[in-house]
Amino acid sequence: MEAGAQTASPELLWHLGFVWDASAARALRERHRLVGDAVGCVAGYPQQVSVSGLPLVLSREELAVGLQQGSLSLDGSAPVASPACNHRSAPAAAAAATSAAEAARAPDAAAPRAQAERERVFSDLHSRGYCISGGSKFGALWLLYPGDPSLYHAQFTVRLVPPDTPLDIVLLAAAQRSSHAARKHLAIASPGEQPTYLTLAPEAGFGGA
Repeated sequence: MEAGAQTASPELLWHLGFVWDASAARALRERHRLVGDAVGCVAGYPQQVSVSGLPLVLSREELAVGLQQGSLSLDGSAPVASPACNHRSAPAAAAAATSAAEAARAPDAAAPRAQAERERVFSDLHSRGYCISGGSKFGALWLLYPGDPSLYHAQFTVRLVPPDTPLDIVLLAAAQRSSHAARKHLAIASPGEQPTYLTLAPEAGFGGA
């Protein structure tokens, strides 16, 4: 990490990280390509849903990458309470934060195999320079962007298929159609020790009307 760079200390709950500091959230996005998901209301405009504010919620995969690169620190991190601020659904079960903190401090040791595979693939894609966000809107695990999602369209939808799981050709065709209809390449990720990828694109590309 760059000298003098800010380190964010997220609050932990349900294996997720909640960042309440605006400058830290901005640094995570602009310097470290950790996009997260803003889930709070914007002060003064509580009835609209077009723009969201703090807190910034980091996934388990983003927590793992942030801890590896040093942009996140769990020193002094506390369970998420219910501060009198502008988030939409105040987390209540603070007792779960202890296990969340333990899992975030050692994600590979505490997480089951499937989660460890997700973190391995996420870390590999992040190291290749992509910005990554959730892909549920397109029926995928993640979306890959060549830069900040506020400036670029996603290039890939990503689906995870374990090495010992055969590809279902019907589901593959359906995933390919939905991805290409949104003008995105489909990437099938296979975890393994070193993640590998199969990418599918229209034969004629996305040109034309």
